[in-house]
Amino acid sequence: MSFEDHVPEILRAFGVASSVDPVVSNEQRREATQFLESFKEKSLWLAEIGFRLQSAEYSPAIQHFGLQLLDSYVKFRWNSITEADKKSFRLSVFQIAKQRRSLKPDVAPYIKDGEARIIAEIIKRDYPQYWPDLLQDFDTFCSNGIPHRELILSMFLRLAEDLFEFQSVPHQRSLEVKKSLIADIGKIMFFFLSTLKESVGAYLELVKLPSPEDQQKASVYCSLVKQTLETISGYVEWVYEHSMDDENSLFKILYALLKDENLRQSAVECLLLIVNRKPLNDDYSGKLLLLISHDAVTYLLDAANASSSDDSIDEENYSFRKRLCQVLTILGQQMISYWSSNSDSNQMRADTMRTFMETMLSFTIHPSQLLCHSTLRFWISLFRYAIEKKNQTIAEYAPGVLRAACTRAIRVGYPSQENHISCQYSIIDFHNDSEFTAFFSEFRSYLFDLVRICVQVAPEEGFRLSVQTLSNQMASPINPGPGRDMCNQTSPSFIEWDATGMIVSTIFDQLNKQHILVEKYVTEGEAMLVKVLEYYNNDPYVYSSALSCLSALVPFLTVLTQYIPSAVKKLLDCVVIGFPDKKSVQNDCEYQFRYRSVKTLRKHASSILINVSRDIKQIATYFEDIYKHVMTLTSTLDLLSNAEQCSLFESLVLISSHSKDFNMQSDLIARILTPVAKILLSAELSDALKTADNFTHFIGLKSSVDDKSSNRVNITFCVSMTLAILKRARCPSNPEEASAGGFIVTRLDDGTHISNNPCFNHIKPLLYNILAFIRMMHTLWQPEVIENIPKQYHMIYDILEADKQIILGIKQSTPDISSTYTPKTLPEKLQYFVSECDCYLVLSNAIQAIGTQLLMDQELSTCLWRSVFHCLTSLSDDRLNLIIRIVLKSFISHCPPMFHQSQAVPVLSHICGVVTERLVSRWNKIDGCREARNHVPLEPGANHSDEAAREIIEERIVLKLSESYLDLLTLACMSKKGDADHKPQRGTDSEEPVTELARMMMSHPQACEGLVMTVFTAIQWRNSLPCRKALRLCWPLLQQATAGSVQSDGVITLFTAVLKALHVHGSHDVALQNNILQLGIQIYEKFRPACSNLLTVLQQVPGAIHSDVMYFDTVIVSANKTAAVDRKRKLKAFQKILTNVIGKPISEQYKREIHIKDLPPLFKPRKVLDDVEADSNGFGLFSLFNTSNNDHSVYEMNTPPKLTQ
Repeated sequence: MSFEDHVPEILRAFGVASSVDPVVSNEQRREATQFLESFKEKSLWLAEIGFRLQSAEYSPAIQHFGLQLLDSYVKFRWNSITEADKKSFRLSVFQIAKQRRSLKPDVAPYIKDGEARIIAEIIKRDYPQYWPDLLQDFDTFCSNGIPHRELILSMFLRLAEDLFEFQSVPHQRSLEVKKSLIADIGKIMFFFLSTLKESVGAYLELVKLPSPEDQQKASVYCSLVKQTLETISGYVEWVYEHSMDDENSLFKILYALLKDENLRQSAVECLLLIVNRKPLNDDYSGKLLLLISHDAVTYLLDAANASSSDDSIDEENYSFRKRLCQVLTILGQQMISYWSSNSDSNQMRADTMRTFMETMLSFTIHPSQLLCHSTLRFWISLFRYAIEKKNQTIAEYAPGVLRAACTRAIRVGYPSQENHISCQYSIIDFHNDSEFTAFFSEFRSYLFDLVRICVQVAPEEGFRLSVQTLSNQMASPINPGPGRDMCNQTSPSFIEWDATGMIVSTIFDQLNKQHILVEKYVTEGEAMLVKVLEYYNNDPYVYSSALSCLSALVPFLTVLTQYIPSAVKKLLDCVVIGFPDKKSVQNDCEYQFRYRSVKTLRKHASSILINVSRDIKQIATYFEDIYKHVMTLTSTLDLLSNAEQCSLFESLVLISSHSKDFNMQSDLIARILTPVAKILLSAELSDALKTADNFTHFIGLKSSVDDKSSNRVNITFCVSMTLAILKRARCPSNPEEASAGGFIVTRLDDGTHISNNPCFNHIKPLLYNILAFIRMMHTLWQPEVIENIPKQYHMIYDILEADKQIILGIKQSTPDISSTYTPKTLPEKLQYFVSECDCYLVLSNAIQAIGTQLLMDQELSTCLWRSVFHCLTSLSDDRLNLIIRIVLKSFISHCPPMFHQSQAVPVLSHICGVVTERLVSRWNKIDGCREARNHVPLEPGANHSDEAAREIIEERIVLKLSESYLDLLTLACMSKKGDADHKPQRGTDSEEPVTELARMMMSHPQACEGLVMTVFTAIQWRNSLPCRKALRLCWPLLQQATAGSVQSDGVITLFTAVLKALHVHGSHDVALQNNILQLGIQIYEKFRPACSNLLTVLQQVPGAIHSDVMYFDTVIVSANKTAAVDRKRKLKAFQKILTNVIGKPISEQYKREIHIKDLPPLFKPRKVLDDVEADSNGFGLFSLFNTSNNDHSVYEMNTPPKLTQ
């Protein structure tokens, strides 16, 4: 049976597999595809049928499949055929390619790619040992015409990608091929450059001619130019060295092509890759100065102007502008870097600098935010250089750039909107509004970084611009947008006011940091302060932005103290500004929108008032008046919400702290906490906190109607008020001021003093009931309590819907524009109450504010930990994460050393056991779900999206818990630079020293075992983030744990854990894999002399070769006895043993392995010829450009044209 008999069967299977006929079923397509793949693997006639399918009688799709057969033949069968068959195969490939182009010069791109792929695969296996005449064969093939040259150029590109970019060739073969190519790189680059010169010249001449024949020839040369430029892009490392002749023709050609509409995209992409890579030789300055010469910059400016002359938004034209902008930005960054490192360097000519700056500025003011964003880093680097070198020439451009940057601060450009021309560009750049929102956040961050640095260079212009912007905005009429009488977050006036507030705040903040705002501009600042204080607008969104400007002017109050009462009164008036009348609004949706806008204004005013109270010490002079005003407002029924009352009382505590008088602050706090104590210490609440049944009734979990909302509001008010006091009540940091004010209680023997926080005596009795409340909240997760709660309220145990959307990556795409309002149901209110209570924040701030006093009180500290750890095993993962992240991390960070042994060690010992057991169970469950998904088919008709979302949420919560837990252990165990105990322990080689607390835990048997097993278990969890965090802890803790005797079984367990971690995480990046390997080597080095079973473990590794294991064991043992062995050598030997253990990416696990056999070594390495023309033994590439016998065929090269200068 000949191979011809298989062809019809192959054609039928290919027709079914590629058919789009609906009559053909998916099962038929699957069977046909399986047949074709099986044929590739098993057929003996693979090459013969592949060549047979290249016949012109078959369609291009079938020819392409034939090329796939030939490609498979080379990849998987090349090692098993004779040298004669290999040579015959090469000749057949070239012959088929030549015949194809003789019949039809216009070859499909995918056919050309398939042919280039086959030739590149052969080169990777045979060159140079078995194919020494490679370049000569290419020379002969290229002499047939332009389409043949395109194939060779495409092959060179494919080869460069495999060798240099993808690095898909084995190390030894890659070295040999690279070495041979580099030896002839001068000839190859000359071939590229000569082809480019002549094809560009021919194209430019033919494209001007009107006849169809000439235009067809021009398109052929155009295709050749594009392919040549694309190929040169693959060899950019050698462009500077081998393509820079005396006339610098390559860059002149590239700059000239920037004006041609057909070739400018290819030219700018090639130029981008070239300028993005520095030259290999030392003549960097000459190359850079060439690229930013006056003529070059003029070319770039002309190209930018030409692409912007068309007002219509063309995607191709816009893509060219983006690439051109990148070229300019990279050149600018390299120019700045060169100037910074070479103080004696000659900078640009003044006219060249002006041209370059104008070009960059044209991109900065372009309507596209993406184009503007591309230039921001250049401007930031440039003005930083100007500041460092005090360069006045560059500093002169700062005012213009500052004005341009401020005009771009307006939040416009959403793809779904049409309120600005930038929206049309955003449609091209971004898929949706969510993507644009994420980009715009980063864009604004860089934009205001540029504003800050421009203000450093030109402070006068910065202040003048901010004053002018604010004055113009206050004088402008309000434009809420069509069909509206009040602004929303997309109204023209609001987005302008929002940008104004950010501009003024950024500029004034920078001037204040430079200590020139108040000192230099107090007169102008007073005038602006008066204007802002007098400004009023009944639109809440606009008025809120105006308050941002008032916040920026706050530093002037330190010298203009007479305006403090006016500023405080304005802010207090905003805090109590009235809500809209529901009767005057058309519908509930509009009412809720206006209500939320007023709520935002009141919250903003409260926040600014807190900042003023904290930063302006002179406000203490007016304390009595402010206190009376605040107490009047808070005593008025329903005038303020609980949150607003807390904010006002926070301000009073901050103002009183400027007096540094303990008795005054204590009296104020006592008066503030009086209503809180009345609620928290009431008999009703105390009874509710005794049993779970009482508590569930008290908060409304047993009611079908919302008749207990007042109880929940009161609890929230008490917790929030206690939190506010704990956040703001502090002792003076200066010991002398603290002692004079009556804050010092006692001094310890080591000289440290214990301060008495003015809030402690008033907070202490309240903390008992707050801790009881926490205990009752934990009780809600007990199974017997859950059974007694009605099922409609079981949603309180779920995370909030907003948190789910964050986990799933669902973000609010556009600003809220008065969307439909849906009131919360009773279960949703209860869920919010249970989820968002700030009781853990109370404990965190209590530890920071009154930690020493709290821990010294034995009864209170015992109650604290009993409440926090109550029902810990029943709590949900997200609840446990809050305890670790908020309470325990704060405790470890602020725990005084005197309480490490008595408090920190027992707390960490307890939490380690509970959390480690929880996480092991959770990660095992996640692994089980993944295995089940891989083996159980999906049920048709089932809602798999909801199940997938649920699994994603669960896994993300477990991941967050794992990260928080490991961060806690890192905080407790690892010293930070600058800490008192940041000293390596004598006798150890630990790179990162452990803390004194960690040493205490290591001396505690239960805590020691728990910590070590935790971190070595964490490196096996199927996520790289916990693994990276745990790896940092493994070796330092193990060194501390094994300071005494060594248990052989424990060492084997830990070493096995490292091997499992390699299996799980081996598919990740090389750095993580090397870190795990290094940990395994460290364990083997330290414990191999005392634990011979480690050798047995290595010998049992699947696929391990006995000689490799013994070599590694000998290296490590000898290294311990004699001199140290090179780390790289150990790593390589260890990795070789564990080849079958190290995990592989999913894409590699089922991939058919390709073997490229090493060839005999090269005995005589080729020499690099500096002078290509002096090579008398060349491969004949110069004959490609010999035009003496040129018959001016469409598919042959013309004489080299002379480029106009």
